[in-house]
Amino acid sequence: MPNWDPNWEDVQFDHAAAQDAANECTLAAGALDNAATGAATARTSLTNNGSWYGAHQVEFHVAEENLRTEMGHTRLELLELAWHIADAANRARAQQALRESERARWKAEKAVEDQARADNPRNRRIPI
Repeated sequence: MPNWDPNWEDVQFDHAAAQDAANECTLAAGALDNAATGAATARTSLTNNGSWYGAHQVEFHVAEENLRTEMGHTRLELLELAWHIADAANRARAQQALRESERARWKAEKAVEDQARADNPRNRRIPI
């Protein structure tokens, strides 16, 4: 028997749930993009037609800029989270592949040892 042991347990990772979570993060980031574009379009439309001015216009502009900044940060955080989820899934796949490879190597080494033991004349039975 080989003098080392592979990890016989499979990696526990829900790849489907991870993919769903990453997709949801990406979709939410896209929704934030759309919302930011909508707010900017509304501001431009209201400002360009010349009918909106004064303190409320300035207040809206400042609030809209702050909102777009926060949405931009949140969008990036969602995309980063999606990337981390995908990276974890890739690492889980790689770890599982490594474990399977090590198990196969262990079995191959054991087969060689078993064959060497069977081929050893000292291990053969002599009929009586």
